[in-house]
Amino acid sequence: MADLTEAYEALREHRLSRPGEATPGLAILLQQGMVAWMEICLMVLPAAALPVRKQTESLPTEVVTVMAQMVWACFEEIHS
Repeated sequence: MADLTEAYEALREHRLSRPGEATPGLAILLQQGMVAWMEICLMVLPAAALPVRKQTESLPTEVVTVMAQMVWACFEEIHS
């Protein structure tokens, strides 16, 4: 649960501090809701080093966007 809280706070902080930039995970949260966002986080976060905030700060936005699109494509294939 702490990992999800950290991920949500990182998403929220990124969106508020960089309003013009893409925010990884925001589309899922807005289009499919909190439960879908949490399910995807639980699939992705165990494989990633936490906290999420450090990952997004160390990677260029383009890399994070491509990775998020890849994860989303895999998720859509699994659930279609």
